[in-house]
Amino acid sequence: MHYSKKIFPTNPFFIIPETPEGFTALVPRNKEIKKFVRMANSGSNLVLGGDRHLGKTTFLLQMLRREDVRRGGCALYVNLEHTRTVHDFLVALMNSLRGRGCCTFPESFRQDVTGSVLRLDLLCNGIDEMMQDQSRWVVEEFFDMLRDYPDAIVVFDEFQAIERYPNRMAALLRSKIQGLRTRFVFAGSDTRTLYDMFGSYSQPFYNSAGYFSLERISLNDYAAFCERMFSLYGKAITRDAVKLAYELVFGDLLALQKIMAATFSLTGEGVTATAEGVRDGVDAVLDYADDAYRRYYGRMKDSDRNIVTLAAERGLVQGIMSAGTIQAYRLGPTSSVLNRVKKMIDGEEPVLRRRGDTYFLSDVLLGLWVARVRGRLEDRFNDVARLYSEYVETLTIKIPDALSLGMTKSRK
Repeated sequence: MHYSKKIFPTNPFFIIPETPEGFTALVPRNKEIKKFVRMANSGSNLVLGGDRHLGKTTFLLQMLRREDVRRGGCALYVNLEHTRTVHDFLVALMNSLRGRGCCTFPESFRQDVTGSVLRLDLLCNGIDEMMQDQSRWVVEEFFDMLRDYPDAIVVFDEFQAIERYPNRMAALLRSKIQGLRTRFVFAGSDTRTLYDMFGSYSQPFYNSAGYFSLERISLNDYAAFCERMFSLYGKAITRDAVKLAYELVFGDLLALQKIMAATFSLTGEGVTATAEGVRDGVDAVLDYADDAYRRYYGRMKDSDRNIVTLAAERGLVQGIMSAGTIQAYRLGPTSSVLNRVKKMIDGEEPVLRRRGDTYFLSDVLLGLWVARVRGRLEDRFNDVARLYSEYVETLTIKIPDALSLGMTKSRK
């Protein structure tokens, strides 16, 4: 892959989905690109799942710009993350058609859809009940318009959001989509909900799309990317430095890019960034976020703050319901801890994440900030290899003994 220094204003480590023209990949994902192109061109719809902060949005936007994905057709990216109603869906759609994301549909199509939404707002005059009722008709109009673009590809990001709508939006969309030749990609970070929408027999979208999972970028690929970017500016970085940053944030791409951007800025031309430089980069990132995190942490209920503090200091939490843990962090009665943890995991903006019996913070940088405030950041640096090893273990799919025995017997 070719990179040109001309396309970078000051720093090649971007933390926003929209990358500069000519910068063809945030990080190298050659295997994923080939698989996506193959599946997108198979003619079937596609479900793309993956955890938060893996670069899904950037990956999708880059795929929509590829000629071998568009195949001469039009492309559209629609982010549904903050939608709550059918009318919100239409507003997100209109914003995308106006250029917030990727849209290659002709101006006439954009004006037709945008005009329908604006006429709806004028007709309903701000009355929410009327707006929600009439919005379904405009949604149907949009999908009817797509019949004139059989080779188009449309991405709905955070598609699981439609499950929150106060009506059967999934049934409406399924009825309109199944008769179209337009290709659809349904992406989301809440993979449990997303896969249930397409894998449960009782759901309208059951078995209607293929599955594509975007995993964390590998350490080797990310390290090679960092080395190329530093070299492009006459700088260098050691593999151990990248490894420290990668393992410290469990491969979270957004956090990695922030740390690497700071480390890059702190490294002079002709200088090699080491693990010590990454530590300085982490401090710089936490300094920059200090005010926001301080306000966020301060607004928490004491009970929630204590759980966040526990997860931040330990990095990974196992046995969260043990008597010793509850007493040490003053978490309160066991029943209330269970309820709070569940809310922090299942909330619209999850604070905690769970892998099996292991819990950790969704925002890894918040965890590092709390650890620093509590005087435990050095412990997190010292424990980075152990914590990362334990984290990788949580990603391993464990087959129950009874099942594995049955499989072994069946092969004899």
